[in-house]
Amino acid sequence: MLDRGVRMTSMPAAKERFMEAGFRAAGFSGFQTVGEFRSTKLEAVPRDPGVYVVIRVDPSPPAYLAQSEGGWFKGDDPTVPTTTLKTKWVAGAQLLYVGKATRGSTGRTHLRYRLRKLLDFGAGKPVGHKGGRYLWQVTGADKYVIAWRAVEDPTAEENRLLTDFFEAYGVYPFGNIAGPRA
Repeated sequence: MLDRGVRMTSMPAAKERFMEAGFRAAGFSGFQTVGEFRSTKLEAVPRDPGVYVVIRVDPSPPAYLAQSEGGWFKGDDPTVPTTTLKTKWVAGAQLLYVGKATRGSTGRTHLRYRLRKLLDFGAGKPVGHKGGRYLWQVTGADKYVIAWRAVEDPTAEENRLLTDFFEAYGVYPFGNIAGPRA
């Protein structure tokens, strides 16, 4: 069932909304690791439009890879200098990335499709999912937790999540290269 998009304001502290418990309270589903989703081939993920989040529950500081594990789409190396990653890291935040899955012009795009692209890119395949490319240059990416929520207007919900995160932290999530968009 599609949610109309609910602002995540029921949690008392602004930053707690972006922790695993906050996403659970906001009606997100899934909460499996990248490794688990890869082994189940995303069977539990619906074919609905919606938003998804990638979180890192490990509170220890990250270690960065010199070479990204992401795919080289159209020959473009997704690797960035580790200094860029260190600067972009949001200390204390579990939320690393917010993504969306719209219906697409042909109606074939949905949460399962977009998450498949994200995971394939992270596995080094040359697919078109450059958003979140910083995720794949951090050690332990197979332990990231992914959750989703089906919504009628994924773009509005993604923008809302990004705006709320910015209001709480003063920056956008680590894996989101840009902020809200049309």
